[in-house]
Amino acid sequence: MAVIDGADALAETDLFHRWNRAQEAGETLLLIADDEAWHISLADLRSRLGAALHIAITQPDDAMLSDLIEMHASRRGLAL
Repeated sequence: MAVIDGADALAETDLFHRWNRAQEAGETLLLIADDEAWHISLADLRSRLGAALHIAITQPDDAMLSDLIEMHASRRGLAL
């Protein structure tokens, strides 16, 4: 698996070529980007990304933060 963190900061032509190389090699390509700030002008790249699986990770709410803190504390044998 190839991972590109900050994909929105790369030149679109470079990202396009990396996408094609990953496809040719049968590799999985994980792109991490700030979706709200990413505007893709290269039509070929936009079409490839449009056909890909998109997963949005939002900020955790208070309940999730509480659960995460409790889980990590419990794994370390800490009582809260």
